Amino acid sequence: MTEYYFQPAKVQGAGGKTLTLELTNTGTVEHNFTLDEQNVDRDVEPGEEGEVTVTVPDSGQLVFYCKYHRQRGMTGLLTIGKPARD
Repeated sequence: MTEYYFQPAKVQGAGGKTLTLELTNTGTVEHNFTLDEQNVDRDVEPGEEGEVTVTVPDSGQLVFYCKYHRQRGMTGLLTIGKPARD
């Protein structure tokens, strides 16, 4: 999380798999991770970290976003696919 995007902006995993996402706000303002379909809403202050647990959809994709900066394009996708490797 930073001004004003998520990195990565696309989170992939096996359908139905539960993932714990580590959120690190490297920006200078408060950011948020919201996933409406799963009732996830987590604020992260500048320089702080947090976690959320999400479930990869069995089909399609879900949009997550920062509720404070969605209008600036701070959004991402949770979708089925091969997880990215470091």
